[in-house]
Amino acid sequence: MGRSHLYLATVLVGLYEKCGWEHVGEVNELGGGPIRLYGTNALLQ
Repeated sequence: MGRSHLYLATVLVGLYEKCGWEHVGEVNELGGGPIRLYGTNALLQ
């Protein structure tokens, strides 16, 4: 039960890819500027 994916918005580039996160795209932060969106599988195997 529950969600199968986690998403993270950050300005950091390169760090989360090393930890297994996948770059999904760019979204607008609250101030209106672009920010990177990452996603990963939330289910432990």
